[in-house]
Amino acid sequence: MFGLKMGSYFVAFFLMVALSACGGGGGGDSTPVGNGGTGTGVQKYHLAAFPINQSYRWEYTSTGSSTYFLTSQNIGGQTLSPLLHPSGVKEYFYANNQSLIYKGVYFPSISVSGAGTFSTNIILNDEVILFSENWQKGQTFNYSGKGEVNISPTYGKRSIDYTGAVSYLGREKINTPYKEFDAHRLAIRLNYTTTIDGQKITIDQSMELWLADWYGIVARSENGYTYYLENIANMPDQITFNATAGTSLELDPVVVTVNGNNTNLANSNTVVEYDSAEVDWLSFSVDSSTGYLQVTPNIEGLAPGEYSATLLVTDSEGFTTPVVVTFVVEVPTLTTPESLDIDVNAQTTEEELSLEFEMAHTGELLDWTIQTDSPWVSAIAVSNSVESGAVASLQVNKAALESLTNGEHIAEVSVTYSGQYVEETTVTFPFEMSFQLPTIKSLFPYVVYENEDVTTKLFGENLLGAELTLDGSVISEKDNEQDTVLGFKVPQLALGEYEVRLSNNLNLERGTKNLVIRSRPQISTGVFPISGTPRAIEYDPERHVFYLVMGGSLVVLTNDGNSWTEQVLRSNAHTLTLTTDGEELLVTTTACEVVHYDANTLSVLETTSNSDCYVEDRGLIHAFDDGSMLVGDTNQWPNLWAYPSYESVSGPSIHSPLSILSRDRSRMIYAGQPTITGSRDMYFYDSSTKEFTKINSQDPDTHYVPDMIGISAHGERMVHRTYVYDQNLSFIGNLQGASVHSLDNAIVSNRGDKAILFSYSTTSLSIYDIAGESGPFLKQRDIPLSKTVLTSVGDMWLTDDDKTLLVFGLRYNGSSQPFSYNLVTINLDE
Repeated sequence: MFGLKMGSYFVAFFLMVALSACGGGGGGDSTPVGNGGTGTGVQKYHLAAFPINQSYRWEYTSTGSSTYFLTSQNIGGQTLSPLLHPSGVKEYFYANNQSLIYKGVYFPSISVSGAGTFSTNIILNDEVILFSENWQKGQTFNYSGKGEVNISPTYGKRSIDYTGAVSYLGREKINTPYKEFDAHRLAIRLNYTTTIDGQKITIDQSMELWLADWYGIVARSENGYTYYLENIANMPDQITFNATAGTSLELDPVVVTVNGNNTNLANSNTVVEYDSAEVDWLSFSVDSSTGYLQVTPNIEGLAPGEYSATLLVTDSEGFTTPVVVTFVVEVPTLTTPESLDIDVNAQTTEEELSLEFEMAHTGELLDWTIQTDSPWVSAIAVSNSVESGAVASLQVNKAALESLTNGEHIAEVSVTYSGQYVEETTVTFPFEMSFQLPTIKSLFPYVVYENEDVTTKLFGENLLGAELTLDGSVISEKDNEQDTVLGFKVPQLALGEYEVRLSNNLNLERGTKNLVIRSRPQISTGVFPISGTPRAIEYDPERHVFYLVMGGSLVVLTNDGNSWTEQVLRSNAHTLTLTTDGEELLVTTTACEVVHYDANTLSVLETTSNSDCYVEDRGLIHAFDDGSMLVGDTNQWPNLWAYPSYESVSGPSIHSPLSILSRDRSRMIYAGQPTITGSRDMYFYDSSTKEFTKINSQDPDTHYVPDMIGISAHGERMVHRTYVYDQNLSFIGNLQGASVHSLDNAIVSNRGDKAILFSYSTTSLSIYDIAGESGPFLKQRDIPLSKTVLTSVGDMWLTDDDKTLLVFGLRYNGSSQPFSYNLVTINLDE
């Protein structure tokens, strides 16, 4: 008995071949079970589910090459179509318009144990119907019959018997890499038996197939693995038309191509017809000049949807090619913009606040409305037609811009439309406005003394290149012009108030500020009794008033040129600051409050507090040159907030901090007081960068107390005890001969060229020249103070011209009445 061994040939029509010696053989008839039956020969059309076309090339997963039909052969008096697979296996078929008939198979290589390798060609005498369009789901058809096998070389032709069954499993959806199909599923089993040298040899074949109309085999399964269709080369292109419902558009006809060639109907043997009932949306005709077949869709009356029809083009040989025509009728829409934007700046005119735009109708004329969700822009429907589209306008409301901050502002625009073929539909898109007008936040200093040369600064946004006016007159002489800060030299003006503003073409108010020109006040010199020494000092140059926190009370200190007067406004005051425009005085309390006073009337405007206040101490509040403010807790480990928003500000962690603000309000010294042992650090805060920078202190004791630190008006010099630092806050030298141990108070002149120290051991003021680039810095002179006037100094303050020094101190009187307080004013030019 021979043992036969066959390799896998994959795309052979039957993919699993198992051979073994067995008995059996069947009869010579074909016996269907159910409604099946034998074929009736080649008719006019080929079977749709198995197109026999020598131009097609089927490609399947994991095969590496194509499966295709060879030239038809006449075998046994019948024309058969051989289907060649990548392995070299061929199957023999013919088909009519209803059924697919299997007539045999060729194996290029079969191994026979002990005998060698042979090719085998099997032709069946009787038909095996693999598929019929008449079959019903669940039917099974049994077959048996005879045929001839040719085994080359050696054995030649001999008879063969076969049995088998085909089951129709019905239609099902199947996804392939090529596309999704609605396919017929078949289960097929065949058994061949022949005799070689007295031994019966059996060949078994088993597989499943999926057949799809006009595409043939789209998937097959054998031995637990399924192969899927990846591509079909040379298929006729599908013709697709696209239009929108409600249009009167006449679409151009398209020429039909088959196998890459235009279909010429000059040959009268070519037949064109629908594969089912005629459709009213599609017509086909012959181009009179070329003879080519062409198809034309008609959209009239078609609702939105996808329409499909198949034309069957049958050539003179009876082969039918399907031409699928698809007409996609879209829902009409109004094509709104994805987004719109506008820039509003100083050069924008009122006419340019309107933005008109067009939305196209893709089909019928639609009804529509438009609106926005933001008060700064309104929407207007302008016109509506199919030809010109839907025209709308977005109008930025000038009045609403008065209160709008600079920045990017986005409004949502909603367009709602409807029509015969369209349910009410709303589409939204963003309208973005870049709003960047020159805006003033602060002017500092805002008080300038008559006939003095002063450069003041504007702080704000979009200042670079902005037109600056002073009571309507343009200021052309600018200094250090930047986007957020702009300096200008104040012209010689008469006493009074002048409006500073930045112009824009929309004439919108963007934070005008007042510049005050006043005469320089005279401060009487001498010794004046007061009620205490100040914890905090703020000078109001517009009203020539000092605000002090003394003994826990808020005190207003005024001078008429001869004498000083105190007015107590409230108790429970902790520290204070004056806003940069001089409009409000802000005072903190031990109850975590910030009390706002009107600087003109000294009446309370409002009181604020953040909600998370427990054991905190509001010992810090400063208004900076750019109008920003900080408020802080100084009880042990502090917190800092932006004011009035109370948004947290990230700052260095130092214990019980002190703070000193430069006269121009651009820098704040922030240092740890000697309340704990260990490291105590010192920083400066820059209002322009909003950042803290650590100062490398030269003092080995890092003994920071506010009385021992002074800074010039613009930060050119800082003195800590006897140590001098430059504008970069780098140490540059010591005050020669100054004693740290007897020092009671230290300040720096506004110009940064002098350091003034008070020594309690000598009860005198010492003035040092610190204008040089490096030390040691020499003492210029001493100003002795009588111990009958002062024995200790609480604070010192210099007028902006560095000519008058105010010394706040106390005198020890003995046990009966220990202390009395004096204000000593000194003319440093004398």
